[in-house]
Amino acid sequence: NNNNNNNNNNNATTATTAPNNGGSKSGVTNSRLTCAGLASDIWSLGCLTYELLAGAVLFGGDYASVTHRVVLMGGDHLKLTEAEKARLGHVPELVDLIEGILVKDQSKRPSLEQIRIRVEKAKEALGKRLSVDADEGGETEL
Repeated sequence: NNNNNNNNNNNATTATTAPNNGGSKSGVTNSRLTCAGLASDIWSLGCLTYELLAGAVLFGGDYASVTHRVVLMGGDHLKLTEAEKARLGHVPELVDLIEGILVKDQSKRPSLEQIRIRVEKAKEALGKRLSVDADEGGETEL
């Protein structure tokens, strides 16, 4: 049924829609909201990376509540809630990676190369953490 498919896709669209208004609380025009391009793709990459690592959608709820959190709440970067950090196992490298991608102002979002470097650093740090835990006979949840 097409209606069911559309309903299922609405959450994913809302969950990965980038705030393309430069982080502004006012003066948003329709043309600015419909911008698409690499900066929007970067935002979506951050959302999808979170979803893959955490096994949960980053932004749940209706469009209005998601928009309020993304656009109207303070700061240059979206900050993960404690519950969202918990889904990432409170692993600082993963939290920093996601928050580093989710920059509200599209002109300040990291480039793909900067993200690649951050991923490599996170991978290296996680590898060291797992190695230390293995040497100590402990277990690390990721």
